[in-house]
Amino acid sequence: MKENEKVKKILDDNNGIVTAMQLKEESVPYTVINEMIDTKELKRVDRGIYINNDSYYEDEYFIFQKKHPNIIFSHNSSLYIFGMTERVPHQMEITVKRNYHVIPKNDEFVIFRVPDNIYDLGITTGNTAFGNKVKCYNIERTIIDIIISNKTLDTESRNKAVRECVKSKNFDYDLMLEYARKMKVYDKIKTIMDVVI
Repeated sequence: MKENEKVKKILDDNNGIVTAMQLKEESVPYTVINEMIDTKELKRVDRGIYINNDSYYEDEYFIFQKKHPNIIFSHNSSLYIFGMTERVPHQMEITVKRNYHVIPKNDEFVIFRVPDNIYDLGITTGNTAFGNKVKCYNIERTIIDIIISNKTLDTESRNKAVRECVKSKNFDYDLMLEYARKMKVYDKIKTIMDVVI
């Protein structure tokens, strides 16, 4: 198989996106990438991330996580990934460990920093609007996050989002309370949940 055909196959298998790491694993030389960029078969969207030049979109969530693999989509971004909100967030909301450094540019995202012991709590994967898998928090963790720390939702919008999450067949009330205990916010979550639902 020719090198550029290898690249096209990876693109086909990954919704039109390929990373430098994937190309390295397939032993595709960097010169082939440059040639494909020159012939407009590939478009570089970020360092080490390329898309099929026929694509009319750039999956911002997927590309952002490829660029910053230690971020977890959370809060409104998680709601959006799971289809629990009609609003497309105007900023990505992400959670990182306290000591992880991400430099915001152009108000592109909102960062929530958490202690290491709760960072992994509720990590799962969800699909972006373009079908690519990204790391985000599950519904139970998302409810806790939007209740305790989200300043971008007013009370009415927050309560509506919580009610939507609770209606989901995948929602586990006991698991949410278990997370709340570990995050030391059990009383607050229980009180608000009793009012909202």
